[in-house]
Amino acid sequence: MGSVESKQKLGERVIAARTKLEQDLKVQEERSTQLMSASPSTMQFILDRVQQSFENCSPFLENSLMMAWKANEEQCKDFVLRACKQVLSAPIKPDEFAWFKQYVLPSSLWMLSSKDGRFMYEAMMEVVEKQSVCIVQSMDSVYAHLQSHPKWNALMAIKEESEVDRQDHESVGLLRDDGIRGVADLKQSDDDLETFVDSQVAVTALTLAAKRIDREFQHYMEKVMGHFGDVKAGPMKKVERCLSKMENDYFDASYPKCAKLLDLVRCSVTFNTLEQLLVGYEALMADTADSQTCIKMARVKNGFLDQEYEGGYRDIKVNVMFQSAKKPELKMIVEVQLILGQYLNEKKRIHKLYSIAREKTYFEMVTQSSANDAVAVKDVRQLQFDQVLNVGNDVKLDKYHGRLMFKCSVESELGLLGMETKGWFGVVNIPEKKSIFEMDTRTGTSAHAHHWMTIGKQKYLLVQTEYQKIKMYKVNGHQFVEDERYQITTKGAIDYCAVDRKCANISLVVDHNEFTELELRSFSDVSKVKSSIKLMEKVNANVKANLRLSSDGGFCVLAGGFDKKYFYVVDIANCKQQKMTSTYLEDTFAPCFINDECRFISVGDHNGKIEIWDIMQREPVKCLQTDGQKKITSSASTQNVLAIGSEDKTLRLYDVRNWECFYSEQFNCEGDSLHLTKDLKYVTFAGYGGDKGECVVLQIK
Repeated sequence: MGSVESKQKLGERVIAARTKLEQDLKVQEERSTQLMSASPSTMQFILDRVQQSFENCSPFLENSLMMAWKANEEQCKDFVLRACKQVLSAPIKPDEFAWFKQYVLPSSLWMLSSKDGRFMYEAMMEVVEKQSVCIVQSMDSVYAHLQSHPKWNALMAIKEESEVDRQDHESVGLLRDDGIRGVADLKQSDDDLETFVDSQVAVTALTLAAKRIDREFQHYMEKVMGHFGDVKAGPMKKVERCLSKMENDYFDASYPKCAKLLDLVRCSVTFNTLEQLLVGYEALMADTADSQTCIKMARVKNGFLDQEYEGGYRDIKVNVMFQSAKKPELKMIVEVQLILGQYLNEKKRIHKLYSIAREKTYFEMVTQSSANDAVAVKDVRQLQFDQVLNVGNDVKLDKYHGRLMFKCSVESELGLLGMETKGWFGVVNIPEKKSIFEMDTRTGTSAHAHHWMTIGKQKYLLVQTEYQKIKMYKVNGHQFVEDERYQITTKGAIDYCAVDRKCANISLVVDHNEFTELELRSFSDVSKVKSSIKLMEKVNANVKANLRLSSDGGFCVLAGGFDKKYFYVVDIANCKQQKMTSTYLEDTFAPCFINDECRFISVGDHNGKIEIWDIMQREPVKCLQTDGQKKITSSASTQNVLAIGSEDKTLRLYDVRNWECFYSEQFNCEGDSLHLTKDLKYVTFAGYGGDKGECVVLQIK
């Protein structure tokens, strides 16, 4: 139905949008200041005319819309969203939708925050989702009606088959050239080289074959199926879409991944009734079984079989191996879609909405940067650091007698420090340097298992208390009262947990002995697993924070650990994971998202080396070497600051805009834990060392 951009293309668009937004805001501020001083009536005139443009779906200029927003934010928001509802409501008129795509959707206005604290694009997505739900419900009602049809059992009797599902299968013969296969036969695996040949060379060869075979295939299908239904040639799949499917759908396929692309050449056959569809299907199958014809059956996917599917649209997709009569040496797997007319009408309606809905990731990435930049420190070199607490020296702890601190973190507004180690958790009042809460825990090997949270206006403390259990406590003053609604119990041992910035979701790495699973749960109902992914390899718990969740909860990164030069990036929402291998690092520890955004990450090794990766383009962009050349043990990043802890007991802070180390200080512990508050008011450094381990809190001014 909808398509997803390749990460490279999306990344390029995001960068361009950020630049455009910055320029648009600059022009808006300059012009509005001038007009408010020289001619206030002009601002009102702009607002009125832009509103009329939206009411009539008339062209307008971007700067005029931005000025209208400046003139009256609420009025502008109102007429923009009313126009959205008008244009995107059924029946969607082609001319109005074309106006929306050309003039409205590309506007920087969607990246602006309204008075309710939400970005404008979020309100637009609500409109899209509401309209989409109506169409999906309509398609679901078609499905429900079909179940009472006399031919329903015949439809359900069409089982899914898969004879050939790759273009490089020996019976097809594509992508088997030495120029492509030679890379896979190298004695030393080179993932980067394979990716390049796959996405550039092999895709080019595949699209060339598609171009050569397309016209002949379409003519053949009209001849075979034209008597049974309405045959329409589909457009050849674009290279950009091919790359996207390789990255998102076939990321774990064997080389070359593009061999899984079976629908570069495609057509559809639409039928008015179910009887006609079944007759057409049988005719197509008979043709594939005839030894004298040009097509052989490769795969059948019956979208009507899954009764739990909630996506609305259903069809039968038949992949066939087509052999050119003009060039007998040329064969290719192509796709034939068998569609009921009732579904086709709804598909056309929802396709336009999907083209808007899939922009959500793009808007999120642009605004995420904008939100961080708005509060980011302009010159990090001017920051000052004052030690306000050394727990080992300043605080008496009744239940803790160890020498190793795991995660330690500060809640800025409350002035509280949370600390944990094996079998113990405690909270210290920073200003009073006093222990106010201690508890025994049984968390096994989990070492980074507490989080400060805010849900609504209520402060919470999340703590893993047992191998398979997490509890949450309401924090009122110095009182900690368990809220049983948020208790989480898992089937396996919890090795890591992470919470997104909005405290909407929690990710858990759960050990099931034979494998490791990543679970995503929503705080709206923590008893249910929202989604889960079996990780490609078993992850062992570590005192280092080798799991990091992006601020929006959409991605997480898992470091491989000792002697493993790779790490995994997991797309939680789409249940996909990608393995990224470094040629610079010896192993991978302590990853983090730069500025808490899901674009760049840092990851270190045991020799004090740090590598910055662009996870959208899946390539490193910067290599750093610490002067201590000791193991990187911890990291954190916010507001243009990257903090790094290492086994040489040193805290180093880098400016992510130029990667200069602008601050370093040595302590008495190895820095197994490092925490920066989002407001950049506190940094906490903790780990092994001293009589009681060490936990130091620095206040940032």
